[in-house]
Amino acid sequence: MRTKDISFFEFIAIVAMLMAMVAMTINMMLPAFDRIANDLQVDDHYVHLSISLLYLGLGLSQFLFGPISDRFGRKPAIYLGLFIFGAGCTISLFSTHIVTLVTGQLVQGIGLGAPRTLSIAIVRDRFKGTRMARTMSFVMIIYLITPVLSPILGKLIVDGPGWRILFILFLSTGLLLMLWIRFRMPETLLPSKRGNLHFPQLWSVAKQLLGNKRSMGFVAILGIHSGVFIAYLNLSQSLYEIHYALGKDYPYYFASMSFAIGIASYINGKIVERVGMRTIMTTTLIVETILTVAYLMALWAGHSELYGFLLFMFLQLMGYGFIIGNVTALAMEPLEKNAGLGSAIIGAVSTILAAPISLLIGFQGHEGPKALAIGFMMAALLGLLIIQTRK
Repeated sequence: MRTKDISFFEFIAIVAMLMAMVAMTINMMLPAFDRIANDLQVDDHYVHLSISLLYLGLGLSQFLFGPISDRFGRKPAIYLGLFIFGAGCTISLFSTHIVTLVTGQLVQGIGLGAPRTLSIAIVRDRFKGTRMARTMSFVMIIYLITPVLSPILGKLIVDGPGWRILFILFLSTGLLLMLWIRFRMPETLLPSKRGNLHFPQLWSVAKQLLGNKRSMGFVAILGIHSGVFIAYLNLSQSLYEIHYALGKDYPYYFASMSFAIGIASYINGKIVERVGMRTIMTTTLIVETILTVAYLMALWAGHSELYGFLLFMFLQLMGYGFIIGNVTALAMEPLEKNAGLGSAIIGAVSTILAAPISLLIGFQGHEGPKALAIGFMMAALLGLLIIQTRK
């Protein structure tokens, strides 16, 4: 049965929900770490490992779902990924040991590789260049509702019926999203544009992308900035709740910061076709560099007040919002055929690059906001260097 075409707004909403699955799964879990550690009688550092394993599964599985979607279509690959994600939720739901919990998180990450990869490929199937960047910016506006609301909702669930209900919610959301796509969204990859799963051809496409210095430069920018952003997610509870002594109010502060990415995405969607992606990115990276240097000087001078940190993070997350949509579109620009495999490689390489960066910053978490500020500064400087050498 061929699904009728849908409105631009509904298309954006579906893509945003696909992207939001990762953020929802992570951000709703953050307020539950202490409760899970207490119930499973383990140190909370082991619970934090679950997020790292989720990202590991996410990074590796994108190599699988990209080629599958290029051969069989986007929708069947999404169904497979959401099914695997549901299996991981079920494992974590009934876990009585930390090993079972983190195994479930790993399986969830493997399943989430499909919506993570294919949300970008679906947009690339319909748009390219500045139109893709504009579309991704509007996607990010809706997507940003998730990190704003999910930690607050997660806290309410953890304080109420308990943390295991989170996995029931994740499972139900995946099922509803699968049904929405099944009955509303048309397949974006026509049969005439599909490839095959012959390894030599896949390797040829992979080499073409990996050998494209311009695209891989943008992938590196994406990975470096994502690594700092993931470090912020991992350190957020200790920074807000402990370092700045906000206690149980931390999810509300964390959620309010997410509006910054939404504001930047909205502005980007309005100006990108007129100003250009590279100009926006270069300007953003220069501003980020100046901002981080100023903030680090303030920290070294002994000024580490909460309001300064909130202002710094709000502006940095705005910068992240400007960068994320543009850099993805720039990396995908040469890809028309095999957009699924291309998106998978971009997602996997950037995620694998982001993981050690986030861990490195996380190991310096005892330094408080200073570690994050140095991470943002290095990301901005490296981004400027890459842009200047990949013209």
